[in-house]
Amino acid sequence: MKSLRRLLILPLLALLVAVTVIACTGGGGDGGTDNNAASAPVKVGSKDFTEAFIIGEMYALALENAGLTVDRKLNLGALRSRKQAW
Repeated sequence: MKSLRRLLILPLLALLVAVTVIACTGGGGDGGTDNNAASAPVKVGSKDFTEAFIIGEMYALALENAGLTVDRKLNLGALRSRKQAW
C-alpha cells in the first residue's frame, strides 16, 4: 500500500509543480501587460462583513501593486445595493 502511495504522490507532485510554473509565467511576450486593459480600472467589491472586506482590500492592493488602477466598492450591503453600485 505504501509503495502505491509513493507511485501516485511523485507524479502528482510533479504535475502540481509544472502547473504552478506554467501559471506563474503568464505566457505573454511583453510581461502580460495590455495597454487596453491597463487603461480601464478594475472594479473590486465586497460584502458587508469583515472577512469579505479584508479579502476585497487584499485583492485591490495586489492589483494596484501589479500596476493596475482599482475602483473599490467595499463594504456593500444587500444584493440590491451591489447591483446599483456598478
